Amino acid sequence: MTDKNPRLRVTAPDGSPAGEVFLDEDRITIGRHPDNTLTLEDASVSGRHALIVTLPNRDRDSLIQDLDSTNGITVNGVEVKKHLLRDGDEVQIGRHKLSYQRAIVAGGADLDKTMVLGSRNATPATPAPQATPAPQATPAPQASPAAAHEPVAPQAPPSPAPVPRWVVREKAPPARLRRLNGAGVGSELELGERVAAVGPEMGDRAIVRRQKDGYVLSRLVGTGPIRVNGEPLGTEGRRLEVGDIVEISGEKLEFLYR
Repeated sequence: MTDKNPRLRVTAPDGSPAGEVFLDEDRITIGRHPDNTLTLEDASVSGRHALIVTLPNRDRDSLIQDLDSTNGITVNGVEVKKHLLRDGDEVQIGRHKLSYQRAIVAGGADLDKTMVLGSRNATPATPAPQATPAPQATPAPQASPAAAHEPVAPQAPPSPAPVPRWVVREKAPPARLRRLNGAGVGSELELGERVAAVGPEMGDRAIVRRQKDGYVLSRLVGTGPIRVNGEPLGTEGRRLEVGDIVEISGEKLEFLYR
């Protein structure tokens, strides 16, 4: 027995399985923003990164499309804007891999090893109560002639079924700043779970804080210019993107993920 709805197997940046998403909706959006069908909490993923449209034909073909994302998408290592997915295709979005599979064999041994991502709106199932013998029915009382003409309140229509949502969460991704100039060129500063200071001890300094949606750079001390990609750092700081160039007190640093 098989399910014709295709699915995506999600692999986390560290190579561990993060779950699977069933493509049983006509349109599924993927991105960092929480209102996507599949949310990837990954700073290298755009807020609206990709769209998968599953066609209503017999084979339930699926088409993936890049939504003008910053870092793009690749399928089997090739950057694409649109691509008709084939069984076994490997899609790379940010630091996550999505493996496209056409059919699901019910009861297959491989399914037992795969964590199915829970729906945000799902509620845990409760066991059905044991059936008990029905009590002896008693005759219903006869309605009075007046009650027969009383208006009956209309029943509210049933609520629509909730749209399933999946969220792939991860621990703080390993990130680093690579020195691009001066003494120690090529050396790297590992960014930890919370705060890291950058810049020379006697000059302007900045801090990089790990937040929910990535790493944020802000000033620590000094009044000299701090720039990101040539633009002055604002008073509220700036969330770093992969490949950003930070300039502080003559040092030039590139923000990278492993």
